[in-house]
Amino acid sequence: MKRKILKSKNFPIYRYTTNISGKKISRDIIHKQDISIIIAFKNDSIITISQNRFPNGNSLELPSGLVEKHEKPIDAAYREFSEETGYKAKKMVPFFNFYSWIGYSNQKVYCFIAKDYTKSGKLDLDNNEFISTKIVNFQNFLKLIKNGKIHEPCTIIATLTFAMKKKLI
Repeated sequence: MKRKILKSKNFPIYRYTTNISGKKISRDIIHKQDISIIIAFKNDSIITISQNRFPNGNSLELPSGLVEKHEKPIDAAYREFSEETGYKAKKMVPFFNFYSWIGYSNQKVYCFIAKDYTKSGKLDLDNNEFISTKIVNFQNFLKLIKNGKIHEPCTIIATLTFAMKKKLI
């Protein structure tokens, strides 16, 4: 059973109640839109974005964005990759999925690998986005993660999973 207990513009909170092993359990869950995140790796480099994440400052991260209502995660990946980087991918390969904050949110993160991408034009940003594209050597990006310079958790999870699966670490 769920019921809305708090409504905000972006993140409503629902209280879920169930029985587990004969005990009544309740948990408050933040409802957030799902995200698509894109790994674009070529010639030992990765496409990243530097984004102002007010009030926390600038963040170096992978291109990503919300999956809009009635949009498939793969379509969001194509759209966000183009909007945030100015690159167009001919193919998006599904990589893996995870929950951004399991136990606290229902938000799912869909990871894709961009293939056969080329520079296509300028960025197409929302009014509240302040982004620049940066191509970074992949091993240097891993060092930034290791040294605590990358703070965005979806970027860390996606990058390290990619590196492990491709045997780059």
